[in-house]
Amino acid sequence: MNEKKAVKMIDRFALRPSDYKHKVDAVFAAAGTDMPLSVTLLQEFIGEVAKLTGNQFD
Repeated sequence: MNEKKAVKMIDRFALRPSDYKHKVDAVFAAAGTDMPLSVTLLQEFIGEVAKLTGNQFD
């Protein structure tokens, strides 16, 4: 499974970060032009996922 199929599949999950696809796209887009921004976006995204899991994976 490639990343595009995974994003489409996860986008249908009942429990997922808000604007999932948009956030994944933003991380990848920033990686090509602004790596510190990409890292920040990814850290924020990971934090949102952690909250959704009740911080089970900290």
